[in-house]
Amino acid sequence: TSTSTSTSSRTRKTVEVEIPRGMLNQQSIRYSGYVDTIKTSTPADLIFVVKQKHHPTYSRKGFDLVMEVRLSFKEAICGFEREIVHLDGRKIKIRNPYFEGSSGSGSGSYTSSSSSKKSSSSQLCTIGYKFLKACLRHESEMVAFEAASSICSLCTATPLHGNRSINNNNKYKYKYSNSNSGSSSDDVNDLQMQNAAKLQDIQPALSVLQILLSSHKPAARLGTIKLLYKLSTSYPQFVSGRFNNSLEALIGDSNRLIGTLSIMTLMKTLGRGGGNGENVAIDRLLKHISSFVSHIADEYKIMVIKSLEQLCISYPNKFSLIICFLSKFLREDGGFMFKRTIVNCIESLMDQVPETRDLALLYLCEFIEDCEYITLSTQILTSLGNLGPTTTSPARYVRFIYNRCILENAKIRAASVAALGKFGAGCPSLRFSILKLLRSCLLDESDETRDRVILAIAILEDADEKCPFVPSSSFDHGDDGGDVDEGDTAEDKKEEDPAVFLLMHKLPCTFDNLERRLKSYIDTPGAMESDDAITFADLPVVEDSKAEGGESSNDQSGLFESVVGPSASFKGESSSVGPDAINNIPEFAAFGRVFQSSEPLPLTETEAEYVVHCVKHIFDQHIVLQFITQNTIEDQRLQNVSVCVESDTDSFEVTGEIPAQNISYGTSANCFTVLERNPGAELSPCALGCELKFTMVQVDPTTGEEEGEPYEEEYPVENVEILVPDFIVHSRVPDFRRYWESTGNAHEILQKFSLQEQDVASAVKAVIDCMGMQPCDGTHAVKPSARQHMLHLSGTFLGGVTVAARSQISLGPSGAIILKIAIRSGSAEVSKFVSGCLG
Repeated sequence: TSTSTSTSSRTRKTVEVEIPRGMLNQQSIRYSGYVDTIKTSTPADLIFVVKQKHHPTYSRKGFDLVMEVRLSFKEAICGFEREIVHLDGRKIKIRNPYFEGSSGSGSGSYTSSSSSKKSSSSQLCTIGYKFLKACLRHESEMVAFEAASSICSLCTATPLHGNRSINNNNKYKYKYSNSNSGSSSDDVNDLQMQNAAKLQDIQPALSVLQILLSSHKPAARLGTIKLLYKLSTSYPQFVSGRFNNSLEALIGDSNRLIGTLSIMTLMKTLGRGGGNGENVAIDRLLKHISSFVSHIADEYKIMVIKSLEQLCISYPNKFSLIICFLSKFLREDGGFMFKRTIVNCIESLMDQVPETRDLALLYLCEFIEDCEYITLSTQILTSLGNLGPTTTSPARYVRFIYNRCILENAKIRAASVAALGKFGAGCPSLRFSILKLLRSCLLDESDETRDRVILAIAILEDADEKCPFVPSSSFDHGDDGGDVDEGDTAEDKKEEDPAVFLLMHKLPCTFDNLERRLKSYIDTPGAMESDDAITFADLPVVEDSKAEGGESSNDQSGLFESVVGPSASFKGESSSVGPDAINNIPEFAAFGRVFQSSEPLPLTETEAEYVVHCVKHIFDQHIVLQFITQNTIEDQRLQNVSVCVESDTDSFEVTGEIPAQNISYGTSANCFTVLERNPGAELSPCALGCELKFTMVQVDPTTGEEEGEPYEEEYPVENVEILVPDFIVHSRVPDFRRYWESTGNAHEILQKFSLQEQDVASAVKAVIDCMGMQPCDGTHAVKPSARQHMLHLSGTFLGGVTVAARSQISLGPSGAIILKIAIRSGSAEVSKFVSGCLG
């Protein structure tokens, strides 16, 4: 089709060129008789030459598209499955022609409808396994080691409950059992058969590794012990017994790293036989360590200490022996990092194994008598103040603390005074004596120490007047002649004691969290105009720093560079992704304070023509979607860029948008879409369909001048999901147990699930990620080879409602991971909504 416009002497035509499929580079399309500018001559032809554009992923070979994919050795032998993005944005799954399905896909079975493909896949696995098995007999130790390492990786990489043996001669054949399908009476036997099948497959490699442990080459011994250590982490039963004697012999190896790894591997395989042999093995290993540690560097000592911590967690009945063993190292020579690792290890054990608390605190008290590190002394004194009043004999620690008030420098004296104040608050029977000790420090030369003394004395004297201590007597009885329940009475008085509240209770948030909340409050438009006093309830909720739980904090500075690459190479508007991106826009000022901003979520591939990321900003009644759009086409400029959003739920309605005016090549810009919450609809997760819309302008890459007429264009992008974690801020409650009991079960939701994870540790991580809440009390850490774990989570829901969850994750007799979870909050609607994130 064509249109024409008459001018004084020329006729202008618009020609639509249809490019057939499969045209080659530099091939031409001819339109005969289209050019007739000269009236006296024959009309000329109009010729278009097709130029093939370079693509970062695909190359062309004839009529085929070629894409280079790197495969690991395991994928080349056993097959693979990859998902690729086609030129038109479609996602296509590419499978090895002989392999339909993979062990990691969750299906747990071959999905090919052709039995010949199954047979070919099985044959391919068998050939690869036989090749590796033949390499075990190679004359080169390095070749034999690499073959053994590959066999170990192949045999143990499959799920613990799934897939079949890769050795066709293996008599154990089994199929994957989905954990959601429930348990049967044969599941335990199936699990044992699976492990037996893996052991039989890996048996030739273990025999070679046993020989390599006695190799005269240090590199061979080091590589072997590293592989055994890695194997013992997941399958200690494969290493236990067979290698223990060889590993004990390597403790005295001239290469200290080999000796260190031998000790750490032995710690993971101890006690597999149980009974008295377990105690003998631990005692013998500790003797080896005591003679070995004095000859190695501090970095290797730290590795051994961390392994001892895991050993004590695995065998709590040996805590007295291991704590005593660790305390010996505190009194020996060593650097700061080594001593700090021991102190952190002992404090961690006091939290995870409460039986160690009395003995461990006594050893720490002896250490600070001669400790040359101020930081460690103050850290130990803080632990004494927090834990000492809760022990069976708190008075025994007071002498050690008061000595620090007399003999040490100002920082340690200030920490000692704070610890004494906590003893006076937590132990009313010692309060009179503590006050005497504190008054003797009133003339201290340090201003901070004197201030702490004065504050502690004032709090304790006030508490003594309001809640005087009455010594209990075994002859005291109630009015009715019955015995008085002293435990309940003492506990009730402690809850009413103002000194306990002021000195023993933790702040509602950490100082780091408080600082970030104050900064966020100051940055909120109009917040500083009020003359009213600021309370904790007035401060915005921000995520805790994720030192506990291993997650990143809510500080989103630098996230933009991780999304679209270094911004130094781009020109254009700055694309902030935190709350500042919203606070600086006047149109959003009426929405109030930003409750939470998500990390940038990719909506396109990084190699696409237009790279789009989305940031979700949550308000009380609105959600603002910030779309960061980058133009990667050199000869195009985008104008009036926006994202059309369609909602499939009644909870939210699109009420407005702010487009990006101009995006040149190599630059990024923001466009915003506003969703308003429907007050009459129940809040629920939803998926939002998104489509990028813009006006396309062709430009000359060298001059930047426009070429041709602008036209409207659409570009499909991925959906944006509004999920439950988007409305929850990672925030840790100061005392989880106290909050859990005080909230009660009026709005409690109880649920039970069967998870697809293969072990307790991965299930704990999956639950944390799914719930979007903060782990409390160090419950994110899972004991090695644990079969059961209790996880505590907390967070703040939209509107300032605190939510807590207790999750029991256990490995059932069938090998399935079972999750039992209880969710509590001050609102039934919030508890119900949060429970929906698990399905």
